[in-house]
Amino acid sequence: MTVGFDAYEYEDIFTRDYDCGDLKNYLSENMSHEEIAKGLTEFYNQRLKDIQKHMVEINQAFLANVMEDVWGTDYHFWESCPSYVVADQMPSVAPNEMKKAIYTNEVFQETVKLSDKYYKIVMNGEVDNIPYVENFLEEKMPMFDYKKMLRDVYAEYLSLDCLGITVQCSGAGEALNLVCSACVAIQNDNSFYDWHNH
Repeated sequence: MTVGFDAYEYEDIFTRDYDCGDLKNYLSENMSHEEIAKGLTEFYNQRLKDIQKHMVEINQAFLANVMEDVWGTDYHFWESCPSYVVADQMPSVAPNEMKKAIYTNEVFQETVKLSDKYYKIVMNGEVDNIPYVENFLEEKMPMFDYKKMLRDVYAEYLSLDCLGITVQCSGAGEALNLVCSACVAIQNDNSFYDWHNH
């Protein structure tokens, strides 16, 4: 995985008027590269601790976002991703009726609502600190092995800047048909947003 933090972003912390959160407490002007690296390491180690406290919410936000993306592709998992199919949970219908049968419970619309629920909301333990999206998928989409899909999703790029942490994910194997360059960001207030999928 590639990690990026550009020099101009360091300079912007002191020359532009935007909120860098606590990052200014770890950096100062005219630092050497080694000092910048040390300050960034301390800052992001602290951010990691804070993120870990709210991992349930953040994971649910990411999963809802990815699932909205999955349903928005031209690929149906039961046709393009056979390893994600839980065969004994598939509807017993003709192939041309499969899409209608799987989406009878309006799972796509509900997934969009879930994704919207977490979009730009601060993850502070007050939004939804239970695995609601996972529970929803297990109840409404038992024929889709989302856990296997997630195991095939990997982070290929991590961008650090004073506004937050951005991760670009892609899929390996069959997940490549469903998840491709999904970029999500966790801002310094732990709000979550997606700025580019597919």
